Amino acid sequence: MLTTAMVSIGLITAVDHVSEPTQVEASVALKGGKWASSTITYSINPGTESTIANAWVKAANEINSYQVIKFVKTTNGEVKLGQKNTTDQTELGITSAWLRGSTYSRAEAYLTSSQSLKNREGRNYAQRQYATALHELGHVAGLKHDSCPSGVMYYASRSNVSTIDKEYLAALVKLYGTSAAKTTGKVTSTQAPSLDKSSSSQKGVVQVSYKPGYGINLWKSFGTNWTGRRLVHGSKWKYFQVVTVNGKTWYNLGTNQWLDGAYLRKI
Repeated sequence: MLTTAMVSIGLITAVDHVSEPTQVEASVALKGGKWASSTITYSINPGTESTIANAWVKAANEINSYQVIKFVKTTNGEVKLGQKNTTDQTELGITSAWLRGSTYSRAEAYLTSSQSLKNREGRNYAQRQYATALHELGHVAGLKHDSCPSGVMYYASRSNVSTIDKEYLAALVKLYGTSAAKTTGKVTSTQAPSLDKSSSSQKGVVQVSYKPGYGINLWKSFGTNWTGRRLVHGSKWKYFQVVTVNGKTWYNLGTNQWLDGAYLRKI
């Protein structure tokens, strides 16, 4: 007998937070299911504001241009795309899907619509929604989060995204077995750039300043190779080195243990 189960696939946020309490994956891959066909129908929910509707369509068309999967807009698609009105200023988008065995039967994805987000983003609001739509449609297709901070499928948001990256494309090809994927031109890489790095041997104590009930990732390097640990909000830690990489500050807690300075305060 076929049974249908809902699984929460992914949440993209404005800060370093994920919806599921599981380890962030080291690479983009299968989440536990995929669509039976590489052609996936979608529809835009009634009442969706035009900026969000346009972001969904633009993102779907961009993914289609790589000729691995094809999102087709219909009046009653397998995937329902819309908006979620919320006062949570950290949540930007969320995707859920329903499985029959290991195959997706339907899915829903939402982009956040709030006046506070519009005020914060200003003229960048449409671009923010488009970047989030690319991420969420990756989840719709079956992709996990990427551990690389520059990746489209990284769990914390980036708004300066124009297209998918090589890892995103490679994961789609792996899932859907398309050998004729378009790989020239626009595809960007998430490989680490050459580092503009400076360091000092400062020592002291920092406190995690994030969000009650959540924590920040402890990295083996500067935003790559997650250790599998998160240090909770309010916890205090000794540091032994401070490094600035491409303008971003990192604190070393010992050999190959790094924290993002954006979520710390010195005490």
